[in-house]
Amino acid sequence: MARATEFKNYDQCKVAAIERVSLDTPLDERDPRHFDIPLGAEVPYPYIKTRAGALQAHMMPWDYRTRQLQFGVAGTLSAILALACKVI
Repeated sequence: MARATEFKNYDQCKVAAIERVSLDTPLDERDPRHFDIPLGAEVPYPYIKTRAGALQAHMMPWDYRTRQLQFGVAGTLSAILALACKVI
């Protein structure tokens, strides 16, 4: 496939990800719909992703921000607890 597309490094291409995207869905990365699949089982693989699903990463920026906030609060509380125990 890489040779047919005339990639310059076709000999180094080992894995290809094939995705189909439904362009009739909204372009909102926070949309929870990842796949545009009807309830019947007549859709062939690869399944059609929504545009929101195509934009989804494993960890989105707001997930990193939430995790940093949680670790910051936990660290602050543990520091306060350690100082309170040392004073008393």
